[in-house]
Amino acid sequence: MDNKFLIIRSRPHGFFSIFFHTIDNIKWAEDNGFIPVVSWGPGRSVLEFKEQKNYFLQQSDTAFLKECLYKDRDTENPWLSFFKPVSNYDLGDIPPKSTVLESDIFQAEDFLIDNLRNYYPLKIWNVLGTNLFIKNRVFIKEDIREQIDFFIKKYFVDNMLGIHVRGTDKAKEQIEGGLFSGRLMIDDYILEAKKYINKFPEAKIFIASDNNETIATFMSVFTPKKIVVSKSLRMKSYKSSVPVHLSGNCNVATGIEVLKDMYLLNKTRKLICTDSNVAAAALFFNKDLEYKFMGAK
Repeated sequence: MDNKFLIIRSRPHGFFSIFFHTIDNIKWAEDNGFIPVVSWGPGRSVLEFKEQKNYFLQQSDTAFLKECLYKDRDTENPWLSFFKPVSNYDLGDIPPKSTVLESDIFQAEDFLIDNLRNYYPLKIWNVLGTNLFIKNRVFIKEDIREQIDFFIKKYFVDNMLGIHVRGTDKAKEQIEGGLFSGRLMIDDYILEAKKYINKFPEAKIFIASDNNETIATFMSVFTPKKIVVSKSLRMKSYKSSVPVHLSGNCNVATGIEVLKDMYLLNKTRKLICTDSNVAAAALFFNKDLEYKFMGAK
């Protein structure tokens, strides 16, 4: 019997939006007898297909394609810049006349992650199932893992507090999604961090954020010695209208930066966060991570 293949493309969105889309499709492929082939080449924004019942497109359908935001000019498959292959096949290895589908957005209820279309508090996402799937099927490249391990050894302490502050365009999305009654401000995160530092005076704070205003504010309140950050592309202010991934400045290095930030967050003792794919990924990679979800009604 001939093999069947599901080509899993990128989407023109943020790094972990693409990642969640990818692992959902890997699971579907394996549950349905397809071999997953992850190729983060041009993908669809998928809004144009949201009403159709068949969420797979034939390989020849190239409508609405957009490049992955996390690629260099000569990068053919950005996935391989961050993760190991998920099967023994690349695009060029698929035999002629094979059954080939390309993944689009899913609307089914039995996939790993339910937030591909909606915003929900982190507590109701399928953390356990997704964590198990990631542990068994998704592996970060060794050189990136080594960089993460070196950073933890050099800068982390036992009671590390993790904070993820997602500003820029996120507030508008959250309010429209019905999850928040108003915009979270940097001071809301500062207040939660103070509670933790008062309890653990020896602790430090690792901050991952999409804007430099957040980093500067935390350093002014807690002093730079208390704050740990990793090199990352950020927007200037918390209220910047354009998010990092749509700034036109993303590439492979930017993808590695956000991947490292996520992994460092999941190695902290407690995570303070709001609805964000980066924070969700941290919990999916570490199902036992204690967290405080900011802004839920």
